[in-house]
Amino acid sequence: MSFSAVEIDDIATTESSLSTPKLSLVSQSGSFINFEWNAVSGAYAYRIFYKNGVDWKTIAETKNTSFLWNGGTYGKDYVFT
Repeated sequence: MSFSAVEIDDIATTESSLSTPKLSLVSQSGSFINFEWNAVSGAYAYRIFYKNGVDWKTIAETKNTSFLWNGGTYGKDYVFT
């Protein structure tokens, strides 16, 4: 399994522009992928998406600055944002 173009989107509580969170850790063990990123001031929560063919699928919405995904298939490539 590999991943590329990893970025975490934030959900704003206001209409102001928020900075993009920076990943501090992406690790993989079997079908598990662990994401960790810095907190963004003013962000209410964070959404994580992966590309499923031509469509983007939401896999998480969290208030935490980390997320463990167990939806992967070992050996398959994923693109996250």
